[in-house]
Amino acid sequence: MPTPPLEAGELEISQFIPLPGNPKTHHVGEIHNSLDRFGYVERVVVNKTTGHIIAGHGRIEVLEQKRNRRMAPPSGVRVDGGLWYVPVDFIEVPEREEMPLAIALNRLTEVGQWDTPQLLEELKAIAEQGIELLEGIGYDADDIDAMVKDAERSLQEELDKAES
Repeated sequence: MPTPPLEAGELEISQFIPLPGNPKTHHVGEIHNSLDRFGYVERVVVNKTTGHIIAGHGRIEVLEQKRNRRMAPPSGVRVDGGLWYVPVDFIEVPEREEMPLAIALNRLTEVGQWDTPQLLEELKAIAEQGIELLEGIGYDADDIDAMVKDAERSLQEELDKAES
């Protein structure tokens, strides 16, 4: 199946239609933190055929919470007459392809792996510049400590194996 073209646009926040049966849950607190820090930087994907959200349910949930609480919109969200307009990428896929695509967009990021030593090095460098720089990225000082302990344990196991 050829890749459907993306068409940039925007929707008013009340126009979003969640994908029925979407099985993905979200850590809305982390999404709030990320939007507060970085603004709205990743477009929601919407099927032009049905109007369903394919990717971005968590971002829309958080934006709705912010709007309903009369909080300031993050940068990247346009406000006109009190209405919030959110950038989207429209695609056109058959309805039967919506759920497989939604699952793929989420799952494929999960099955990719981090280069843990490199990630740890980058997180430590960020934290050294100021622990507040970890805000909104999904990792905190406790995560870094746990990663260091895991790395030390793995190294010790490798050394023990080598000595055997």
